[in-house]
Amino acid sequence: MATLEINFEAWVDSHGYELSLRKEKGRKSPIVWFEPKGGPFVKLSPLDFHSTLYKQFADIPDDPDAYLDFMYKFGPITYTHSPEYGHGWGEEESFSELKDSKSELHEMIEHWRAGSLKYLERDFRAGVEAKLKPYQNGGLSLRLMPRTLYDALLLQFGQAVSNDRALRACQWCGAWFETGAQSKRTSARFCSDRCRTRFHNDRRLKGAKP
Repeated sequence: MATLEINFEAWVDSHGYELSLRKEKGRKSPIVWFEPKGGPFVKLSPLDFHSTLYKQFADIPDDPDAYLDFMYKFGPITYTHSPEYGHGWGEEESFSELKDSKSELHEMIEHWRAGSLKYLERDFRAGVEAKLKPYQNGGLSLRLMPRTLYDALLLQFGQAVSNDRALRACQWCGAWFETGAQSKRTSARFCSDRCRTRFHNDRRLKGAKP
């Protein structure tokens, strides 16, 4: 069965995003929000170059600056996007909501790795539109169009689960990569040829067997 194409383009504030602290009645500590700075939009396709971006998001430490760094690289996480309007200037994300989303995805990944598929069957949900788009050489392609970056991350994760892939940490750099199905072979230990070469060169320099 062919892999469905996930078509997600994020419209990112070119001036970046910033933290905002707000006090609310009845709360001792202020609420942390993330807001756009108001610059022109730049289009990104974050899933095109990061096959395990869902894992990167799930591993973010619970630090507002870490979420801000992720947003600078890949765009806001729960904003809706459109080619006509980018994302709305009035949109904002709270730190507590993003932590909840991150925890939800992290828990699903852990259930997947433990083989607890009934949990995923019950709780996996992603907001998405399905559209037919033309190929350059003719014909139509079925594309899944997530509403938010978080929905795109859920779809990327769901594709890994449904294609019987597995997650593994590179023995050289520690980066996560997928094995099995249309990804690397199941016995792969490195995320790239470069890491494999560096690992074996390091072992030879230390006089160890590969």
